[in-house]
Amino acid sequence: MSVVKKQTLNTDPIIEALFELRFSCKEGLPDNLLAGVLYNALKEHFPKSEMLDINNLPVDIREKDANLKYAAYQRFTGEGAQVNVGPRVFSVACQRAYMGWDRFKPLILECLGHLHETGFVETVERHSLRYINLIQVNSPSTNQFSKINFNGKLGNIDLNETKTQMQIEFVENEILKKISVSSDTNVEFTQTEEKISGIMLDIDCIMGTGENNFWENRSGYIDAVHEAVTDIFFETASMEALYECGYK
Repeated sequence: MSVVKKQTLNTDPIIEALFELRFSCKEGLPDNLLAGVLYNALKEHFPKSEMLDINNLPVDIREKDANLKYAAYQRFTGEGAQVNVGPRVFSVACQRAYMGWDRFKPLILECLGHLHETGFVETVERHSLRYINLIQVNSPSTNQFSKINFNGKLGNIDLNETKTQMQIEFVENEILKKISVSSDTNVEFTQTEEKISGIMLDIDCIMGTGENNFWENRSGYIDAVHEAVTDIFFETASMEALYECGYK
């Protein structure tokens, strides 16, 4: 299979882009202090602040549950983007319409700069970039797999002919790559009341920081996971799907 040359698509299938940083804070700091300090630095661009539901859970439950340990406690919302903050996690998210990498990366770097300036972060554990793509299909599930490069069977069951969900994980070039595919996916955007359907291609690339020199090399680290995510998308999406998204 030949790999197409990557380029910006006219109609981007990304319905959510999320950069996440996981870390440990310096000892003795209250869990909610980081969010309060960051809001002062970010409120010009992210004026709306809201506490998330996890705050209703007791602290000991949050600490014992691996899924809750890295959950955000507070969200700051601005035009076209959000910042989520917890005692061990910091993320920058952009939902539909995706602003494009030439704007999203500088936004990530700016927000990370404010996080670093707090002096609260002791150790960076990992960073990741996740793109959730919905390739629109106005047809039943039997035709949806024409949008991606996939052929598969489970016993005598042709997965191309069924409603299928699958998850794939592998490590390549020190990056953990997670891919989820789900056909017949329906999404409704509450703000615009727009409804779209198709095959979802969820790509999450996760990278550890090795010698813990994340701050000195943050731009390169971010580029590495972005390269991995886009490689997977352009290798996975079919030419039919790419042409429908404006590929030339």
